[in-house]
Amino acid sequence: MAHRIGDRPAAKTNGTGSAVRAEPRPGRCVVAAGDPRGDREEILRLAGHLPDSPGAERFAKYYDRSPYGPPSVVLAREPGSDRAVGMAALMPTRLRVGGQPVPAAISGDFSIDPEYRGFGPALALQRASLKTLPERGWMCAFGCPNELSEPIVKRVGFEETGPLTRYVKVLRTQLLVGAYVRRPRLRRMLSAAGHVTADPVLRAVSRERRGRLALERPAMFDERFAEVFEATARAHALTGERSAEVLNWKYELDTGRPSPYSILAAVEGDGRVAGYVVYRVKDGVWHLFDLATLGPTQAIDALLSGVVGAARQEGALGVGLLCLGSLGPLGRRLRSFGFLPRVEDKRLRVYLPERPAGADPLRPDNWYFVMGDDDF
Repeated sequence: MAHRIGDRPAAKTNGTGSAVRAEPRPGRCVVAAGDPRGDREEILRLAGHLPDSPGAERFAKYYDRSPYGPPSVVLAREPGSDRAVGMAALMPTRLRVGGQPVPAAISGDFSIDPEYRGFGPALALQRASLKTLPERGWMCAFGCPNELSEPIVKRVGFEETGPLTRYVKVLRTQLLVGAYVRRPRLRRMLSAAGHVTADPVLRAVSRERRGRLALERPAMFDERFAEVFEATARAHALTGERSAEVLNWKYELDTGRPSPYSILAAVEGDGRVAGYVVYRVKDGVWHLFDLATLGPTQAIDALLSGVVGAARQEGALGVGLLCLGSLGPLGRRLRSFGFLPRVEDKRLRVYLPERPAGADPLRPDNWYFVMGDDDF
């Protein structure tokens, strides 16, 4: 006999014919729209089940202070207690499609109480969440789901655009030793030996040279970057919105507190910004979250030279960039500068209520997509 979620479990026997009491199972859930502010405490509790639990500060950033407005949230509740046991959210954002701004959403904050996983709310939450796309006027939803949520989002209609590629520039052999050698003593020995023998060779064959552009470390984005923002939007069929307001919010540069992110800008003699990167240092590696230039090869080369040189000077082990597709001219220049590509398991998936005219969002090379464009 089929057992529906919420039904009373059938009795089991212990082999002597005597019934054994079945363990109670979670009941049927009711999925409905939530209130991003009114349901704050329950959302924070559910978010505690997410990797790297976001906490109240992250809630304030995305739910209270987003320049795009509050997210769309749906909650799964127990009908008896009305306790929220699962959630899914769509975070409003903006894409540039053929240079023009288009409202869209990032799929995020998908979490279910452990005892309810496998009992049905996951699919219902995602389906209910996606129904809000036309209500909010969003063209699509997109994101890079983790390995646990990917089967769910695939079933509700998220289509794969392509896998992400990680470009890595090794500056010190300690990075490779740490990745592949597990024994601590051997790791220390090989790192010390590499510092004397291999690291000078890596430095000698590296292409970075001091260019004609100066490097600056602005504390925030301002109007000087507008030309780079627009050049990036025009050069690619699909990419994320870039503006001073959005980037200062996204990288926590406007809070009055120290941000974990930093900006490095390549600037011409007349003060014109030719390009920039946003990076964060973790475990000795510069992780590039955003990279944009005016476009010519000279601007790309000047920026890459500055980034690699500054990272080396500060003792970084390497520089990494996670992105989608070949990146066109930028991808070629990364390879020229010794960045080695490696395809990751992580993938960009897109949900399209209607197939748009123009650039196909399911073709990876139509995108300029780096980790800052996902932001979760």
